[in-house]
Amino acid sequence: MKYLIFVIAVLSLGACSTHTTIDSAELAEGRLAVAAAKASGAETCTPKLQAEAVASLYMAAHESSEISGSEGRDHPHEKQLWINRAIAKSRQALELSRLNCAAATAEGPAISSIGFDNNSSWLNRSAAVALKQLVVTLKQQPDLQLVVEGHASTPESEKYNMWLSQRRTKRVLNYLVSHGISAERLVGEAYGESRLLADESRPDGEAKNRRVEISLR
Repeated sequence: MKYLIFVIAVLSLGACSTHTTIDSAELAEGRLAVAAAKASGAETCTPKLQAEAVASLYMAAHESSEISGSEGRDHPHEKQLWINRAIAKSRQALELSRLNCAAATAEGPAISSIGFDNNSSWLNRSAAVALKQLVVTLKQQPDLQLVVEGHASTPESEKYNMWLSQRRTKRVLNYLVSHGISAERLVGEAYGESRLLADESRPDGEAKNRRVEISLR
């Protein structure tokens, strides 16, 4: 059903291409936004949002054709509303598709995995970058709710690793809440060393296990 919405929007745009144009300069920002979302995989990963963006761009083009081609039908306000909607929907599709497409290719259900240094719960630079992007998406998609799961590698004691995984979970939760995400949208869990992701006999095994996984709930 979600793909049907997208197909209808695209077919509508194509069917009306002889009557309207989306190549005008005033639609340039909307075109670029839709194209960027498409390039990120939004047609597959967030088809409903991308369909809404495409349909909004078509409506903006339709309003433009009425302004230029019909007497007494000047609707600049409506045209700008549709342009703004196309841009907003495209940006939402772009951000969310980055999460959804990543999730589709991941080994597990996590949409994001935050790595940590050895025996540390502090957020390093790469973790901060990933969480900053996640905050943007969560603000654009207020219905999304997350599970935040802390994990540890095995070299220390089981009790210590549980404590460390709890601190890692809390660190990520505190970051999200301090950046405007409601705590009601978040659930935190900690598993210590009980759910290892990688074989620690391998050189990078311990590093892969020192993590917080973030998934949708």
